[in-house]
Amino acid sequence: MEIAVAGSSGLGAVIGVSTEPTALLAALPAARPRHLLVLAPRHLERSAREQAHVVVAAHPEIRVGVLPFDHHALTLTLIGAAVLELRDTPSGWSEAGESVQLVQQSAARSRSIVWHPRVLGLHRPVPSVAQSAASLFRAGGYFVELGAGTGPTRGARGFAPDGEERLYVAGEAPARLLSQLGESVPEVVALTTEGNAPYLTRRSVELCGLAGPSWAPLAQRPCEVCATGRPPTGCVFCGTGMASATRTDSRAGTPATVPSS
Repeated sequence: MEIAVAGSSGLGAVIGVSTEPTALLAALPAARPRHLLVLAPRHLERSAREQAHVVVAAHPEIRVGVLPFDHHALTLTLIGAAVLELRDTPSGWSEAGESVQLVQQSAARSRSIVWHPRVLGLHRPVPSVAQSAASLFRAGGYFVELGAGTGPTRGARGFAPDGEERLYVAGEAPARLLSQLGESVPEVVALTTEGNAPYLTRRSVELCGLAGPSWAPLAQRPCEVCATGRPPTGCVFCGTGMASATRTDSRAGTPATVPSS
C-alpha cells in the first residue's frame, strides 16, 4: 500500500501530489500498489477525488481511498510518513484497512498550526477589524489552529505547547516566530506545500504538532467486495457499507471513496 498527500512535495515514502489533474497518476511507482490512500487538506478534496478517478480509470485494479482532513499538507505528510514507518511492526499494521485507522488516530491527536506575521488578506478564519487594523502598522504575529473553530490569536498567547506532540516546520522559521514559540523549538523538514490555501497569506508559516496513534489498530472484518479490512462505517477503498458522505469539521477527516469497479 502507498500513501499520497495532496498539495505536498512528498517526504520519504510518502508520495507528493500537485493539483494537476494527472499528477497522482504520474506519481505512481513502477510497482503499482494494490491500495492507495490519498490524504487531502479539506480545500483540496475535490481535486484529490478527481485525480483518484484518473488513477482508477487507468488502473482499475488499484483500490483508491481519499480522506479529507482539517489539516494542512505539512501535517498530513508527516502523519503519512509516521504511519508508513509502522508497517509490519508489533503495534503497527500489515493490512491497508489497519493503516487507515492509524492515520485517523494520528490526525485526531495532531495539530495543524499556521503563523501569520500579519493577518491582512487572510480569508480563513476572517480576522477581526482590530487585528486587520493593527496589521497595517506592525507585524505582530498571529497563530491559527486549523479545525479548532477559533480566530487568530496574537503573539505568544496564541501557542500553547502540547506535551504529546513534536513540533515541525517546513523550512527555516522567522526569528519572530521562534521568539513567540518560546522553548518549543520546531524540527525543520525538507518539503514544500502548495501556497494557495485559503488559510495562508503570502508570508504565512505552517507548523505541525505531530502526535502518533494512541493504540494498535482494532481488528476489522474483511470487506465483502475487496477483502480489505473495514470498520463498521464501511470500506474506505471501495465504498462498501459506507454511510452517506456527511462532511464534518473534525480534524480526523471524513472517508471519501473512489471505487475501482
